[in-house]
Amino acid sequence: RELYAMESPYTTLKQGLTPENISMAPSVTPTLLVRQQGNNAWNSPFMAVFEPVKGEASVVGMKSLKADGQVAALCVEQADGRKDYIISATSSDVTFSFGKRQACHGTFGLVTTSPQGVEQLYLVDGRKIEWGNCAIVASEPISASIYREADDWFCSSTGRATIRLGGNTYRVEAGYHQPLKQ
Repeated sequence: RELYAMESPYTTLKQGLTPENISMAPSVTPTLLVRQQGNNAWNSPFMAVFEPVKGEASVVGMKSLKADGQVAALCVEQADGRKDYIISATSSDVTFSFGKRQACHGTFGLVTTSPQGVEQLYLVDGRKIEWGNCAIVASEPISASIYREADDWFCSSTGRATIRLGGNTYRVEAGYHQPLKQ
C-alpha cells in the first residue's frame, strides 16, 4: 500500500458539520489517499473512518451496515448522540435499502441524525435518498443536500428535485442554500 497526504477542495457547505468548520468553502479538506495494488475500489468499495482530534474523541462507535461488491455502508456514532449513516456505491444505478423507508439510490449518501431527529440528507450522483419522512427525489442523477439550521431547513442542489420533510413537499431547482418554506 502507498499512503499520500494531500489537500482536496472543500467538502461541506454547512457550518458545524466539521470540527472548527474545517473543509468549509473556501477552505480545503485534509485528505488521506491509500493506494492498494491488485484491488480496484470500483469493484470492491470500502470505507474508513479517521478522527484526528485535539483533546477528547467524539466517535464512540462504528457499525458496518453492508459491504459487498457494489455497496459499502456504515453508521458512525458520536458521544452527543449524533449518528452518520454513510453509503458509498460503485455507480449511481445502485440502490441500498437499510430499513423501512431508509434507502439511497446513488453513488454516495449521508444521513445525519441527532436525538432531535434528522439533521441532514446528502446525495451525490443519485436519484433518491430517504430516511423516514424525509427524502430527496430526482428524475435524473443530481447532487443535493437538505440540512437544518436551528429550526429552518435549506437545500442545495445541482438540479431539479422533490424534497419531502414530514408532511410537506417542496419542488426545488438547482441552487445554493435555498430556504424550504411553504
